[in-house]
Amino acid sequence: MIERAPHDFDVIVTDFAMPLVSGVDVIRSARNLRSDWPAVIITGYADAEEIADRPTDVPLLGKPFRDKDLLESIFLAIANAEPPKIKTG
Repeated sequence: MIERAPHDFDVIVTDFAMPLVSGVDVIRSARNLRSDWPAVIITGYADAEEIADRPTDVPLLGKPFRDKDLLESIFLAIANAEPPKIKTG
């Protein structure tokens, strides 16, 4: 779905451990379509080395988590992805 319409989605929220690819792989692939795509990785268990290899602007949210924690991670991902504002004047 994200390959067909990458601009239809605001944020990627993905689990780290999935059957065929990791969440890091999903984010890297998606960012080939949109380099500024905000993303969050959720994990209950993961290889520390593989997670450490995630892009530096991608927050990591551990399971279990509260709704508030997810929202904060999403807002952080969006803030990290926004280009710096240029001051004028």
